[in-house]
Amino acid sequence: MNDHDICRRPRQKEGYRLEQLDDELLLYHLGETTVVYFNQTASLVWQLCQGDRTVGEIIDLLCAAYPEAADRVRVDVSETMTHFLEARCIEWT
Repeated sequence: MNDHDICRRPRQKEGYRLEQLDDELLLYHLGETTVVYFNQTASLVWQLCQGDRTVGEIIDLLCAAYPEAADRVRVDVSETMTHFLEARCIEWT
């Protein structure tokens, strides 16, 4: 993710499902062999990628929910978005 993506609105691509398997969260596409392993932060970010919030708004929302970890949240959201883009499981609206 680059700096100008902070103003863009990510949306989940159709066909992906998020499932919990033991202690892991897996995102997979029903028609492909793509599987993405998630941590709890990535799961929250995924759920917020509905096309109605910018990346910056997602960061602000999570920082407000976890103020003690605001610096880490910013880094985690940026890294998670990069991971989502590489896996091609989100698109910009």
